[in-house]
Amino acid sequence: MNAIPNPDLIYDLFGGIFKPQFIRIALQLDVFTPLAENPSTAEQIAQACGCDTTGMKANSGGTAHSFETYRGWLNETGFPSVSQLSERWLAARK
Repeated sequence: MNAIPNPDLIYDLFGGIFKPQFIRIALQLDVFTPLAENPSTAEQIAQACGCDTTGMKANSGGTAHSFETYRGWLNETGFPSVSQLSERWLAARK
């Protein structure tokens, strides 16, 4: 079996039941609008959403970027094929 495992299925093994709730909360806080406009720090997103930075920093390492930004960086460093597999995973091939 040489098939690449589906990252969403792996993520669902330990956190999948919470995914709809995370998306619902992010939509209620309007987290995606600031990310669509520019790369943003956790502080900038928290300020735009009117919430505390603690939760945003816990999983982001302090900075969040759009998929397009990550794809641009990877393309510049020699990864011509970059695709978004899910909201948390991307695939890059040289």
